[in-house]
Amino acid sequence: MWNSSTHRAETTFQVSATRDGKVDKDKEIYVHFKPIFTGDASPAFNNYQVPFVQVGAS
Repeated sequence: MWNSSTHRAETTFQVSATRDGKVDKDKEIYVHFKPIFTGDASPAFNNYQVPFVQVGAS
């Protein structure tokens, strides 16, 4: 959703994971996104890759 006061688009999504799959005891999980393809927006956004997001595992 576009925020006109910050001039940024923001969205909320849930990340579900059962464990940190890498055995290094840091409890960090990285979420990667597929490249964006859109047919109804500016071509500048096609193949745009959202940077990964680091989340913590409990």
